[in-house]
Amino acid sequence: MQRELAGLLGGIIGGVIKLVIDQTAFASNISKVDTVATFSLFAPGWFTYIIATGLVGWLVARLISQEYVVSYFSSGIILGAILWGVMNVFFIITGVATPTWSMGIGSFIVNLVSHLVLGVVIVYTVARTQIKVTE
Repeated sequence: MQRELAGLLGGIIGGVIKLVIDQTAFASNISKVDTVATFSLFAPGWFTYIIATGLVGWLVARLISQEYVVSYFSSGIILGAILWGVMNVFFIITGVATPTWSMGIGSFIVNLVSHLVLGVVIVYTVARTQIKVTE
């Protein structure tokens, strides 16, 4: 499998997992972050969100070199934190949504963790594919 395809699939899988974490916490009143509703302000529905996370995975696979994906867990945590920060800065700039750090501790923790999971899944799929290609 090509590295870019692995990134795309990792982004899609990670996006689904992230949505499940975010929406489960929202439905349980642990978090105020409603990812589906927020993203629906930009594009129609959760399907487009999954495609967007897939494109992020594809972009990561194109931009990050092999040396940074060897330790997929730490690289994924860093990527997830960067994605979380970019999302919140985007919310501040556009005014579309409240940054998650301003929505309470539950929202802050759940949304940060879901982004960290997204980052780890993306980098893991890229790292595993790269290892198989070089064997």
